[in-house]
Amino acid sequence: MFSGLAHINTAATRSFSHSLTFGIDLAVFTNIVQFAVAKTNKSRTDMPFCRKWGPVFCLVLATLFSMADLVRHLVNDAWGTACQELEPSQSMQICDSASNDGCTILDPKFDKACFSRSVANEFSGGEGFPHLSVYGWVFTIFCTWTGFLLLFVGIFWIINLPQKLRLKWRSLRGPRGAQSARGVDIAPLSAGA
Repeated sequence: MFSGLAHINTAATRSFSHSLTFGIDLAVFTNIVQFAVAKTNKSRTDMPFCRKWGPVFCLVLATLFSMADLVRHLVNDAWGTACQELEPSQSMQICDSASNDGCTILDPKFDKACFSRSVANEFSGGEGFPHLSVYGWVFTIFCTWTGFLLLFVGIFWIINLPQKLRLKWRSLRGPRGAQSARGVDIAPLSAGA
């Protein structure tokens, strides 16, 4: 079913995907920061400096931390491949090392020899979590998770979620110690036990 996907997973499509993701994420995160600044200027004017601008600082840091791994991807895409031009007298060949049947000379349009090099690679010596490089630990794990944690803290802080939840809880449950959720007075039960 997915056998055709191997043909579209190339260095060019990965680079395009990383660039597109970077652009979309940057637009979304900066719009969230703009919303927080506008809300702060409109409705948080009477607060001390840190309580007033704290959510905005959290969201700016969330933007920077969350975008760090995408920048690492773009750096890897841009400088992770090195190419050397062939001299006019040189040609590229493909040789079969298993059978020693000789080599096939490629068309002259193949005038570059390209190879991958290690530039801010996420993994070292294999794939998966146990093989993360220093870049993988710093950018993929620390920066991304810290960024999303700060994003949630900043959004919940700017929209006053804890206060709204506390008010909703009190409106559902009533004042503390007066009645149970079903409207039964629990004071005689707790006093006579």
